[in-house]
Amino acid sequence: ISQLIAEGLLEQSPGGGVLVVQFTRENIVDLCELREALETFALSKVARLGLMRPSDKERLQKLVDALLVLKDELLKSGETVLNGEQMKRFIAVDFGFHALLIALSQNSRINKVVNDTRLLMRIFSMLRRGHNAAELDRIFMKHIEILNCIERQDVPATAKAITEYLQESER
Repeated sequence: ISQLIAEGLLEQSPGGGVLVVQFTRENIVDLCELREALETFALSKVARLGLMRPSDKERLQKLVDALLVLKDELLKSGETVLNGEQMKRFIAVDFGFHALLIALSQNSRINKVVNDTRLLMRIFSMLRRGHNAAELDRIFMKHIEILNCIERQDVPATAKAITEYLQESER
């Protein structure tokens, strides 16, 4: 309980108990901004130092390709948006993609803070409606762009691509 209070998920109530913190829109924006700053730095470092090996690129490409599998399932289903189970898979794929890229930065502190931040953000993503086919296409293309920028070791383009992606996600 003390750790959850320290992480801001619980707060002491005046009566001596604890309450679950109700996050505001501003809290979520703060988390998004923190993630953007740290992830942009981490991915820029990966690009600058050429830390993505061919085996990493292969693993990342498989995660990106899973987005197309979800899109195909969606189109075949006749539905307009991903259902709850598909959104859980989307979140796992997206989380895995970003977590692996950040891990490549070899900065354990950034890795921990970003993963903690993403965990909190995942809670809020579960409350949103599912993505449609056009959104899945856009996310797929952004992930490919990020990978290509890192592979070319183009630091400014990497920073721009991840910043744009995260800002679109925040909106």
